[in-house]
Amino acid sequence: MKVNKILGIVLFLIGGFLIFNSFSSMTGFAVAEFVGKGASSILGFVFVLVGVLVFMAGGKQKEGNLAKQILKDGGVILDSRKLRRISKKVEKQEGYSGREVKEGYQILDRDENPLTVIPNHDVSAGVYRSIMNSLATGESSFRKRTGYLDN
Repeated sequence: MKVNKILGIVLFLIGGFLIFNSFSSMTGFAVAEFVGKGASSILGFVFVLVGVLVFMAGGKQKEGNLAKQILKDGGVILDSRKLRRISKKVEKQEGYSGREVKEGYQILDRDENPLTVIPNHDVSAGVYRSIMNSLATGESSFRKRTGYLDN
C-alpha cells in the first residue's frame, strides 16, 4: 500500500515538473514558439492523472478478513477499545453479530453461538491472540466440553 502512495506522489511530481517546464517560455505575445513543447505538457498531464489514480488506489483496503491481515502483520493490540473497533469491522465482513454482556463485548458467529468476548479492560498478549484467532478462523475461543462431566 505504501509503494502505491509513493509511486503516485513521484508520478504526480514528475507530471507537475513537465507541465511547469512546458509553460516556462511563454510570453504575453507568443503562445508557443515551438510545437514540441505542447507534447511535453500533454505528457505532464498524463503523469499527473496517472499519479493521482495510483495514489488513490493505494488507499483501498485489501479484500479478506481484517483479523487475518492483522495477525499476518504481527502487531499486538492490547487496548480493548481498538479491539472492539476491529471486531465490528470483522462482524460486517463475516456476518457476525455482537452484544454487550457483563464481561465485555461478546461476538457471536452466524449461528448466534458465542465466538469470543472482548473484556472491558486492556488485555494481555495471550488474550489478544485468542480473540484475533477466533475472529480470523470463526472458531470459538472458549474451552470445549470434553464430555467427562456429562455422565
